[in-house]
Amino acid sequence: MMAQQAHPNEPIRPVDREANDTTLTGRPEPDFRPDALHKLLAGFSIGVAITAPIFFALQSIGTLDVLPVRYGMDGQVLREGSVWEAIGGLILLGLGTLALVILARYPKILNYPVTLTEHNVQGQYKTAVYTLVWVAFSMSLTMLILVASWLQLINIGWIWLALLLTVTAIIIGISRMLKLR
Repeated sequence: MMAQQAHPNEPIRPVDREANDTTLTGRPEPDFRPDALHKLLAGFSIGVAITAPIFFALQSIGTLDVLPVRYGMDGQVLREGSVWEAIGGLILLGLGTLALVILARYPKILNYPVTLTEHNVQGQYKTAVYTLVWVAFSMSLTMLILVASWLQLINIGWIWLALLLTVTAIIIGISRMLKLR
């Protein structure tokens, strides 16, 4: 079904639907491909999401009894937990990372903070894809920092770098979407 628009700045909607229609049938397909950097970041994120839990499990099962699993703002350990709890957390982070990378491949199905028009739709798609890839990358950095700190290779304080990257990617992505009205 083709989308109907009288003007490039009118909302995209199917011909037989009301103006407040929220279905995706009238949205066009993306007409861009992510650049090499974003493909690299997505590939790195997939690799870490799959290998970090496996690597940590192989390194820690039988050698570590308890690990710090909750930290205060100052980096002090607030609670310890089992290795299995840490592995479970890594698996959940990995699944979340994979979900973001998969969603980045289908920008047509996402929700946007502005109304999609013929004029802005491709820019909104591109911004959403790049934002999702950067957030997935920051989640993979979180996984790496957690594993390295649990194996006593680095200080947990490095986690702030990954958290800062997450917040920065979201703020930049949403602000760009709002500018692309």
